[in-house]
Amino acid sequence: MRKFLLIQFFLLGFVKVSFAQTGTIQISCDYTNTQFDSVVKDIEERYRLKFFYSSEWDLLPVSATLNNASIEFFLQAVTESTGLHFFLKGEESIVVTKELEIRNKLSKYFFESTAVSTDTISSFYSILDQLRNTSYTKESIENRLHEIGNISLRYRGNEGTIAGYLREATTGEPIIGASISIREPVIGVVTDQFGYYSFTLPKGRHELHFNSIGMKTTRRQVMLYSDGNLDVEMIEDIVALKEVVVSGERENVDNIQTGVARLNIQNIKQIPTVLGEADIMKIALTLPGVQSVGEGTTGFNVRGGGTDQNLILINDVPIYNTNHLFGFFSAFNADVISSANLYKSGIQAHYGGRISSVFDVALRDGNKKEFSVKGGISPVTAKVTIEGPIKKDTSSFIVGIRSTYSDWILGVLDDPDLRNSTASFSDVIAKVTLQVDSKNSLVFSGYHSRDSFKLNSDSLYRYSNSSLAAQWRHSFNNKIYNVTSASFVNYSYELTTNYNLVNAFELDYHVNQTSVKTDFNYFPNTRNSIRFGMSTSWYNLTPGKKSPLGPNSLVETLDLGKENGVETALYVGNEYEISPVLSVYGGLRLSYFNSLGPGKEYSFLSDQPKEVEFITDTISFGSGLRKSYGGPEIRLSTRYKLAQGLSVKLSYERMRQYVHMLSNTTAISPTDT
Repeated sequence: MRKFLLIQFFLLGFVKVSFAQTGTIQISCDYTNTQFDSVVKDIEERYRLKFFYSSEWDLLPVSATLNNASIEFFLQAVTESTGLHFFLKGEESIVVTKELEIRNKLSKYFFESTAVSTDTISSFYSILDQLRNTSYTKESIENRLHEIGNISLRYRGNEGTIAGYLREATTGEPIIGASISIREPVIGVVTDQFGYYSFTLPKGRHELHFNSIGMKTTRRQVMLYSDGNLDVEMIEDIVALKEVVVSGERENVDNIQTGVARLNIQNIKQIPTVLGEADIMKIALTLPGVQSVGEGTTGFNVRGGGTDQNLILINDVPIYNTNHLFGFFSAFNADVISSANLYKSGIQAHYGGRISSVFDVALRDGNKKEFSVKGGISPVTAKVTIEGPIKKDTSSFIVGIRSTYSDWILGVLDDPDLRNSTASFSDVIAKVTLQVDSKNSLVFSGYHSRDSFKLNSDSLYRYSNSSLAAQWRHSFNNKIYNVTSASFVNYSYELTTNYNLVNAFELDYHVNQTSVKTDFNYFPNTRNSIRFGMSTSWYNLTPGKKSPLGPNSLVETLDLGKENGVETALYVGNEYEISPVLSVYGGLRLSYFNSLGPGKEYSFLSDQPKEVEFITDTISFGSGLRKSYGGPEIRLSTRYKLAQGLSVKLSYERMRQYVHMLSNTTAISPTDT
């Protein structure tokens, strides 16, 4: 069968073409193995032309070098390069086909008396149906006019707010830090950690441009009548590799925050692994201002601060111990992590409790489109990640499990000291995201890890992290939404030694933290955002309890009792763009810590060691208030843009910390208190 189809214009309703109308277009270009979609975008921007084609041909290579050529000559050159066919419809529209060629003239053999078989006629109409039913999804979505709001409200006020979520098309994951902008007037916003945006615009017609690193740029034509919603899905951008260019990047130039480093899942996967495990804590050590405490530990110091002065969050829940096997592995499973942000300075008012830095780790929501299972095995660990939709496109779950088989490896070694040793860990992370309706969603997350370590029948160390959290996200309208959460965290360790039965003992320690937090985000307009809320945390600590192990032990029981406290904070922060070159942020956090009883305090003789024999007085407290600490924490930041890609920033902050760690080693140990 011939590779083209002759179609009469009265059959398809095409308008008759006059090539003389496009004779004024003179095209100059120089393409060498350039992707077809890039050529189309270039020609559409430079000339008054519009292409209609299937996105399946985006990656076809185009090679053409022309100087002041006619549109017909240009299309002929692209045809030879790609094998596609082009039909000029009207003055500006170009219809692209692949195997079927559309012609505007009848063949000279058309009226010859040639017998036409029934199969040929059937094929003819089958191809016609195929042409009519071909849908160019990419172009139709980008060029279709989306009406936002109620048309009856179009004369009430001059502005309207468009809000919605930006998600990845294949998985439904939120796209964080994507930009949404219009060109006239020049206005832009970015999505938050949930992929949510709120965009206040003059009423009327606009073209919204959506951009995100690693995703294909897309646009939407909107007619804004009043406040309304627009959810958008973006497609991952697959870029054909050419030469490798190594260059530096200006990061965080336009953002008002100072000292922030953002890591996404692409960054995490590109970092070389240690024993087959990608470790985001090791990635943090490569950042400026961050130093390792020492070999064999995941503790880190930020700009001279102590290890306990870093607030480490996983889905907004604090983690007290972030390592496995004394620092050889991180407590975070990279397969379930969406992003991680390290704030070294310019810390905003909604963060508090530590004075050096904040390391905020966000978990993935899970695939909202389809069920999937993936796993991996390394020299010492094995892991599996399960994710999928609970209700397609709205609710999902993800579970990541890791464990070691290092005990089995130690058991088959020749060295008897190693055969009598133990070194193992396991952890599980789970998250469930439920979209209740357009304004409400629920998120449940949990984490549990357990470690066990013993060297040659010496002391046995066991320590564990556990956390549970529930989060309710509610959108009041397009300008304000709230996140309310409750969480429970437990960290505990056990140290047992029975090498000598007479001195055998067991040492226990644990800390419990129960927290409630409510956080509001308010967007009065595009240049102004306000965040305010409050949080309360209850602490229950067992500083240490030493007890004999076994009936032959002569160790005396020593119990340091319990410590209780409540930490409360109120905060508000406002980021305001005064002009395109000047932005400011001001925040105030009022934090208080109440130390609660029961408990005892001792007075000692001056200039004497604090030993039992030098105690002069004992003060006992009941279950009420023992002492209060607190005060205001001020956060100020400003950014001034000197030129494109160049800015000057200043920040000032006053922080307070009430919970501290005691350690008798230079490196971080699981037995630190």
